[in-house]
Amino acid sequence: MIKRFSNNKGFTLLEVVISLILVGLVVGAIFDGFSISLRNISKMDVYNAALQFAQNKMNEYLLDDSVYTNGSDSGSWNDRFRWDATFETHEIDDIRVDKSRLSTRLLYIKLTVYYKFFGKERKIKLFTIKLVPKPKIGQQGYF
Repeated sequence: MIKRFSNNKGFTLLEVVISLILVGLVVGAIFDGFSISLRNISKMDVYNAALQFAQNKMNEYLLDDSVYTNGSDSGSWNDRFRWDATFETHEIDDIRVDKSRLSTRLLYIKLTVYYKFFGKERKIKLFTIKLVPKPKIGQQGYF
């Protein structure tokens, strides 16, 4: 009687196909993760640019001595960013203070920066308060 030994030391075709499918799924998932990460990075770059622009514009308004009365301002910066700002004066509202003796009042500055990302318009809103001199009788902004 002859004994036959089977020396199957390789992979079957089915095992190779299944392993290729699994590797393909894993590599596909990795590339999908990279794609999402790159999109999020570009989204943050645009957001950071818009935020930096908004902070710079707000600093301009804070340092500009000609901004002290009610009004508005708007404009654009290249094709991706635009802004709208409103200025509202308010008297200091404190019952312990004699308002007729105050030489200052509050200026509320509201700034909205609009930017586009993947076809959608998004916005950043900033708000601050600036202490401004009260205009004298006959000057612009007196009420």
